[in-house]
Amino acid sequence: MLNESIILHLKNDRSSLKVKKKIKFIINPLSGGKNKKGIPQIIDRVIDQTIFDIEYSVSESEAETIAIASDGKHKQLDAIIAVGGDGTINNIARHLAGSEIALGIVPMGSGNGFARELGIPLSVQKSLEIINRFNIKKVDTGMVNDQTFINVCGVGFDAHVSSLFAGSRTRGFSNYIRITLKELYAYKSQTYELVIDGKQYTQKAFMLVICNGTQFGNNAYIAPGAIFDDGIFNITIIEEFKFWNALGLISHLFMKNINKDRNVKTYTGKNIQVMRKNAGHVNIDGEPVLLDNNLNIQVNPLSLNIILP
Repeated sequence: MLNESIILHLKNDRSSLKVKKKIKFIINPLSGGKNKKGIPQIIDRVIDQTIFDIEYSVSESEAETIAIASDGKHKQLDAIIAVGGDGTINNIARHLAGSEIALGIVPMGSGNGFARELGIPLSVQKSLEIINRFNIKKVDTGMVNDQTFINVCGVGFDAHVSSLFAGSRTRGFSNYIRITLKELYAYKSQTYELVIDGKQYTQKAFMLVICNGTQFGNNAYIAPGAIFDDGIFNITIIEEFKFWNALGLISHLFMKNINKDRNVKTYTGKNIQVMRKNAGHVNIDGEPVLLDNNLNIQVNPLSLNIILP
């Protein structure tokens, strides 16, 4: 029989040969107007490198982020970590949905709606500590035409504002609010034809948002009842309203009870068609994307692995 010292030696050998998890950080230096020059040093200090092998990439464009994420999918990584805002997260998540590779988040955007909803701290160090624990949960994603989204997909005023914000040289929440207030009076509601799980509706709307998560970001709750893993979308429609009702709508948005406003209708559904007069921008996780006038939206239940607290 093997004596105890030999058994202990064998156990230690096995432990030392344990395969590390491979994780890649994709850093967007432009998101949220926040300086990220010291992020790699913080990652090296906080991430447990007895457990993880770390790679870094810095991406300065949407196309570059998508290319890096797509390439990472084929390298047998255990996780790709987004260091940026909701747009960066979306560009990575669209390539991870349906795979076993997990998405991690270090939130550094303007709104951070997805991270806030999932309880991921806005502190860089605390969000990295969550990566160390590597607790993985599956969440739903959505598809609008050929575009994946994980949080919200909207047409109308929010898509209009997101397109102007994307074209602005200044990032950050204060500039987003400035653009919103400037456009609030001038924007005109549009008429949409809707089909929600086979039921047809005609709706004139200021804003129409298909929600997997509850908020746009910065604790502006557009769908307070939405749940990320229930296989159902929450649909919030803000109808045409008088300008003097705007303050009430905004307050309801931040008080987490917009569904109680008299100018708001809500629905739930899994398969939605939105037909509008013309092609135009769609707000996909905070980023404006030009899509056709006919939008086909469906939920993909439990299709994304994500690292959560």
